[in-house]
Amino acid sequence: MQMENTIAKNIIYYAYNRTKQHEVAKALGYSTKQLTRICKVVFNRTYKQFQRELIFSTILERIRDCNTPQSIAEEFFNGNVHQLYAYVKSFLNVPPKQISTKGGHYMTAAEIQILETKVITMLATNPIKNLTLKQLGVPRFIITNLRQKGYNIISVPGRYNGGYNLNYTSKSNCLSWINNIRIYRYGLPGNYSF
Repeated sequence: MQMENTIAKNIIYYAYNRTKQHEVAKALGYSTKQLTRICKVVFNRTYKQFQRELIFSTILERIRDCNTPQSIAEEFFNGNVHQLYAYVKSFLNVPPKQISTKGGHYMTAAEIQILETKVITMLATNPIKNLTLKQLGVPRFIITNLRQKGYNIISVPGRYNGGYNLNYTSKSNCLSWINNIRIYRYGLPGNYSF
């Protein structure tokens, strides 16, 4: 499991730097098929899908921080603003200037995307330690959204070591602990699952 988490960190690094899949596979000593299988296990996405989501959410973060389209294009598209606009339009169908990330009480799709990628990145780069919602800095519904998208985020119960991790702990152990608490402490049915 430790080796798998080290690979996840490396994949995030290469994906963020827009490294092509065959170059990542070569650098990590895998075939492209093996890399795809590893990405499916860790992120429930192919390398290319995960890379697109990671880059898009980073672009949204730059927009939220009031960076100009030109500076974002310099960082991700060698200064090609048209390529940036096409990339953003493939996700949201609006140009970068029209994206709203100031959601107030209700978060926009862009803000949610930023937080989801932040959570995946933090969980993948902290493989053994469980992170609480406070440490992640996100509301609980972000975890629910990611689970619905197929990410295997495990809730680890406990006062001192509790939190969330990315497929590190046994899901069945956590569920039995949670259901025992529900039954014996709160008198609720023991049929909770995630």
